[in-house]
Amino acid sequence: MLNTWITISEALINTGKSEITIRRYISKYKNNKNIVRKENGKIRINTEFLYQSYRSIIDISDDTANDSRQKKEAMQIVYNSEALKAQSVNLIAKDQHISQLINRKSYTSLYVCIGFIILILVFGALAWLYRFEILENHKNEIKVLTSISKEIKQVLQETKSDLTETKKDYQNSIKKNEQLHDKYSSKLEAKENKYAANLLSYKKDLKIDQDKIKALQLQIKNLTVVDPQSSKAN
Repeated sequence: MLNTWITISEALINTGKSEITIRRYISKYKNNKNIVRKENGKIRINTEFLYQSYRSIIDISDDTANDSRQKKEAMQIVYNSEALKAQSVNLIAKDQHISQLINRKSYTSLYVCIGFIILILVFGALAWLYRFEILENHKNEIKVLTSISKEIKQVLQETKSDLTETKKDYQNSIKKNEQLHDKYSSKLEAKENKYAANLLSYKKDLKIDQDKIKALQLQIKNLTVVDPQSSKAN
């Protein structure tokens, strides 16, 4: 039996499932090459195994359409059969009525009434068959809509569950990020304080050195002023 392989997009359309559900299915069977494999850089899924877990919407609609078509054909056959029977009864009644009119003219009004009663019965039977066919069609439509409604509810429930899980993961990620932010913020603040203290200390040392340099320059200037006078005295 040949296997049919479809892409993720085709799986979403055929099963009616969410992308998260299909990707979870792929992750579950990614090591089984008979179920999931990669072709030309694209992930493909074996429909034989996929439809065992998630039935194809196309198959469901085809089955429903075939059942509805078969019921309509059966109803049409029954309808045609009843119509032929009604026509046959009508013709027989008319033949009998004509023969009785010929043989017994005194019973004309009675036979006319009987003919009308037969016609009423025939039309009543036809009307009942027509009503029965309409009711069956409505029942079939209700069944199809109910089936689709159940599928939609199931998809919505799965989507809600997936969204809840995603929300939890996102909230956990936010908490971890906040914890890391607090941790590194405190470390950065401590380093900034340390660097500020070191900078202040360097500034104080620099000022002391600058004061020492100024004092030395003043001493050198004083010595320079004193030496010329001593040389002149000599």
